[in-house]
Amino acid sequence: MIEKPKPECWGTVSNRLVRDENHARMWSGLTDEPAPRPLYTEAQLDAYTAELRAEVERLRADAARYRFLAERCRSTSEHWGGRWSVVIDGPAPASHNSKDDFDAAIDKAMEASNAG
Repeated sequence: MIEKPKPECWGTVSNRLVRDENHARMWSGLTDEPAPRPLYTEAQLDAYTAELRAEVERLRADAARYRFLAERCRSTSEHWGGRWSVVIDGPAPASHNSKDDFDAAIDKAMEASNAG
């Protein structure tokens, strides 16, 4: 989970800068202003945006893998006590308990199917 950065300060509608969220809420409670807004530095926003973009790319890759599995793979007719298998025509994962190795094997199978 990506966490939002801690704001440098908080601002109110009349552009008063206050030191923290509690102080901002107190200030807005004394006036007719809406709830305070967090204020971030450009560096904080750039770093947060980069993290969000990287997460979006990871999710897109996972979605592409799922679509590949759903469209091109087949399940076996063999059934072992409530468990079933998916058969992928391609190289096996380097290890059996690593998500990264499993993802890499699916990526290679996807590349092979696109090349052929």
